Amino acid sequence: MHAPNPSGTGSNGTGSSGTGTQTPTTVSVDSRTRFVVRRRLVHVLEVEDVHFATGRCVFLPDGHAIGGTPPGPDRISGLRVLATAIGFAERSPEKRLLIAGHTDTVGSDSSNLELSTARAENLQLYLSGQIDAWAEHCQENYGVDDYQAILKWIDITFGFDCDPGAIDGDFGDNTRNARDRFRKRVNEELSDALGFELARHVKQNDKDWRAYAHFYDRELARSLSITTEELVAKRASAAFTDPATLGCGEHWPVEAVGLDGHECSSNRRVDLLFFDEGEEPAIGTDTPPGRSIYDRKRFRAVYIPVDLDDVTELEIQLLDAEGFPMPGCEYRVVDGDEIIGSGAADDDGVAHVTAVDVSDVVRVEWQSVDGGSGFVFRSDYVVELSEDDEEASRQRLSNLGFDLHDEDPFNIEHFEQFFSLGLTGILSEIEELLGGWHDSGERPETGVDSDGVAESEGTYDLDEEDERPSCGCEGDDPFET
Repeated sequence: MHAPNPSGTGSNGTGSSGTGTQTPTTVSVDSRTRFVVRRRLVHVLEVEDVHFATGRCVFLPDGHAIGGTPPGPDRISGLRVLATAIGFAERSPEKRLLIAGHTDTVGSDSSNLELSTARAENLQLYLSGQIDAWAEHCQENYGVDDYQAILKWIDITFGFDCDPGAIDGDFGDNTRNARDRFRKRVNEELSDALGFELARHVKQNDKDWRAYAHFYDRELARSLSITTEELVAKRASAAFTDPATLGCGEHWPVEAVGLDGHECSSNRRVDLLFFDEGEEPAIGTDTPPGRSIYDRKRFRAVYIPVDLDDVTELEIQLLDAEGFPMPGCEYRVVDGDEIIGSGAADDDGVAHVTAVDVSDVVRVEWQSVDGGSGFVFRSDYVVELSEDDEEASRQRLSNLGFDLHDEDPFNIEHFEQFFSLGLTGILSEIEELLGGWHDSGERPETGVDSDGVAESEGTYDLDEEDERPSCGCEGDDPFET
């Protein structure tokens, strides 16, 4: 059990947030000091090798479609992965994004390091919206099969009549004519939007790549259900580490570890790594590159689902014993034996946590504003409320910290007593107040019932222990081992 000391804002379901209040409870802290080393979390999105031509670094929009894989849940385009990255970054403004490139062990160490670095840079330039720089990077590093693949994708996706036929790296008549048809139609339909025209019957150039990026952007915006005009602001939600990219070469394979000369598509990848601000690795100082991330002694990887269906956003308003916000207080949110979020509450006393595959109940721990004595307040929190209205109200009551007793009427009366309301012990009488406080952060006024009527007669005797109960949180901290 825990006390009626309000604190906590939580999700009313996967992907949506609501406000709940939980009762902070003082936890005894002994005089022993123990040093704790815990692995931090890194959230990972993976861009598969299929979205790059063999041995090159130009990011392709949908390698599966180009290869003939039909649409469906098993086909994940490169642009869909980037849409997920933008969505995750927008949900998690405290995260910092590092893009890390990898290769398999075919080829020399130096060439693999160069290729992995170039792939990470190319992807980062496009994702961040630096289209002119991306076009220049593509122009410096392309092969004929890169723009063959892109022209085929534009033909498949937008019906632009620019299919070059086989993607074979051969600049033959089919490819030459397909590119010319593309340039001609772009000039007829898109020159005003692009601000330039494409020269025909000339070699591949920066403007061709900028035109390709226009179609990338259209599909990326469609994946995000926004317009291309809105894409600029969406992209800005991704805050990058400094530097923003890292080439790891062949050093961190996911398969065939230690096997040299092994061709493996799983090892040829680009990882999008989201770190909490202030917990970024020391990029550029590792030997081999990426060691502080991939040896897993410092970071534990949590893979982000591409559709974000399993991502839960929690907004937990941390309140003091009187139910008022605690801006700046340190907090952590624990799921099982793992910390899934930590930091300092914002100016409104709200803790923001974005996590993957969260359990139905998590534990919230937070400090007093002065930061003394560690995490002195703890409380369990129901993440996803029941679809049954009555049960959902009970869960709100519990999340708000009013679950000291085994029977509902006593917990309801405890809530009513806390706000000097008339005592009824009837859940329906406080449902509106519960919903307003838990879901919207509207703290009830003392002495006014849900109809705005001043407090009525009634008393409820609280023992001293009821006011600040132990809530069963004393004992060893599972993280201090």
